[in-house]
Amino acid sequence: LNDDNAYFSIPAEFVQSGMKGSFDGTSMILMGCDVLRGERLAKAFVERGAGVVVGWDAPVTAPHTDAATLQMLHLHFEDGVPLDEATAMVMADLGPDPFYDSTLRVYDGDE
Repeated sequence: LNDDNAYFSIPAEFVQSGMKGSFDGTSMILMGCDVLRGERLAKAFVERGAGVVVGWDAPVTAPHTDAATLQMLHLHFEDGVPLDEATAMVMADLGPDPFYDSTLRVYDGDE
């Protein structure tokens, strides 16, 4: 496939039955569309041991998720800001996706 607009995704069912092992508290940063819409995918990762899942609650444009991801990763890994705070800071700075109005959120299974 030679398509610059191709994207990769996995369904919750793959995480539930196709993956082996556990994530042992790992923070999952999934920056594609709809990760937290209905929360099935995020819940599947948490049930496999992930500590939290960061993702969008609706479709998101590639430029917006790219900008948000870079800013969030910088805040978290370079500045030491906790992931939930870094996510909130990114949303306060960049705001929702300008086309789809999707929001970047953190899911920990307690929602």
